[in-house]
Order: sequence, then C-alpha cells, then structure tokens
Amino acid sequence: MVWISGGVARGRARREAHRAEGAEKEVLRLKTDVEMLEEKLRAADAKAKSASLPVPASDTQASG
Repeated sequence: MVWISGGVARGRARREAHRAEGAEKEVLRLKTDVEMLEEKLRAADAKAKSASLPVPASDTQASG
C-alpha cells in the first residue's frame, strides 16, 4: 500500500465525490429524458390509433 498524504487524499476524495455527484445528475437527466420520450411515444401511438379509422364497406369492395 502506498502512503498518501492527508491533503492529497482529501483532494482525491473531493474529486471523486464531485464525479459521483455529476454522474448522479446525469442519471437523473437521462431518466427524465426517457420518461419524456415514453410519454411522446404513448401520445404518438394514441394518435396513430385514432388516425387509423375503419374503412367503410363500400370502399373495400372491388370495382368492376
């Protein structure tokens, strides 16, 4: 094991804590993005289902 002076260890711990905090913020941001995209997907699915109306029987018969 290598001896690390107190100041160096505190600095390293502070940097690691800062990185961890940044990573947590990034995770929250990504979760928010995923939730927003899922909501948009649900809205698009609902819109697509409402747009696909049943075809009237007269349009389904072959002309001729």
